Amino acid sequence: MMIVGLGYSIGPIILATKLTHVPGPVVVAGATSVVALCWVPWSIAHWPHHISGETWSCVAVLSVVCTAGAFLVFFELVKEVGSTRSVVVTYFNTAIAVVLGVAILHEPLTAGIIVGFPLVLAGCVLATSRKELVAA
Repeated sequence: MMIVGLGYSIGPIILATKLTHVPGPVVVAGATSVVALCWVPWSIAHWPHHISGETWSCVAVLSVVCTAGAFLVFFELVKEVGSTRSVVVTYFNTAIAVVLGVAILHEPLTAGIIVGFPLVLAGCVLATSRKELVAA
């Protein structure tokens, strides 16, 4: 999880500073290919005996729509608001996932969620608000 967090932190900065000339689809293809290759050993070791057609179609839709589509939208977000402000989407996305988990999947609403959720939202607002620094 630390590696994922590090990737979310450093990725937009690299994208905005080193890969501005590379088209979004090329970056998406490269990033998803590297991640897929990293998962190959685990996938081979845990390969099920049978995979249904429904499972294959779910994997295909999640891969194309959710992963690749989200990457493309994220790259446009980096171009629009900058690398620093664009990472806020990962925190906001987590907050939405918690709400959907509680509302739809009937996951428990804990004290940590009740305290943490408003803090995440407040952090998102503070991180994306534009304040001009006034010279003293």
